[in-house]
Amino acid sequence: MITRNDVIEKYREYQVLFQKLLSDKKGELENMLKVTFENVVKEELCSGSDLFLGYYNPSPSIDLVVGNIHRGKIVKRLTDKTEVTHQYGFDENDRLILVKIVPPAFCENNDEYIVLEYDGNYVNLICFRNDEKCRGIYQLGQFEYDDKNRLIKSTVCDVVSAVDKCTVINHESYIYNDDGLYMMTMWDCDIVDEDDYDVIDGVCCGFIDGMSGNDTDKEIIDDFFREVKESGYICGIDVYRFYHDEDGYITSYEAVNDNGENEVFKLAKNKKRKV
Repeated sequence: MITRNDVIEKYREYQVLFQKLLSDKKGELENMLKVTFENVVKEELCSGSDLFLGYYNPSPSIDLVVGNIHRGKIVKRLTDKTEVTHQYGFDENDRLILVKIVPPAFCENNDEYIVLEYDGNYVNLICFRNDEKCRGIYQLGQFEYDDKNRLIKSTVCDVVSAVDKCTVINHESYIYNDDGLYMMTMWDCDIVDEDDYDVIDGVCCGFIDGMSGNDTDKEIIDDFFREVKESGYICGIDVYRFYHDEDGYITSYEAVNDNGENEVFKLAKNKKRKV
């Protein structure tokens, strides 16, 4: 099972990757958007989705199974009641290359786009706003696929565009077997500055003060925040194992814990997913 030190090492590697991607792309957003629009040969609309990429969000587990979130649907017929959430653009190879996030009707249009760039088994995502009030990259991402076109890694990095800094990184990796998706490891990580230590101490004390005398839980929280202060990183790790029926549908998933006390969750019949 992945360790905290493993996560920190991976975080540093992805920081270098995303910081370079940010440096390469931040000055060419308008031209990149113009060229991407020129390469669009087919368009689609999605309604009813809160997911990152809407209907075409690739995460096979945390969004659709663990999160149990509806991905929305592709609009076949546009009516006055249709609430469009995403506009899609595809190139001549039928690859998704552009996503426009459609804000709710009561919000001002913020011209929010996601450009997808393909390089072999990798897809880079550049997420940015392009209006007068707010312009700049706010997120970067990378998807990695295997030779069977199955997603094996999904990594997204938040960006503070005002200072051109990559911050929190969220990562998911996937393992498959003959039945389909077998296991997912999910982690997030960020650097903690010295200015944050007082806040950490406050949160730590708040957790402990709110507990009802469970010394074991208090020790776990105290150890966690001590590790954060000593390493300078705050990390979270979750591991899930998935179970399928004879038709290949995921029927349940198991949250894998370090202490061996795993929790199993069954999906309702109408929520089963084939992954």
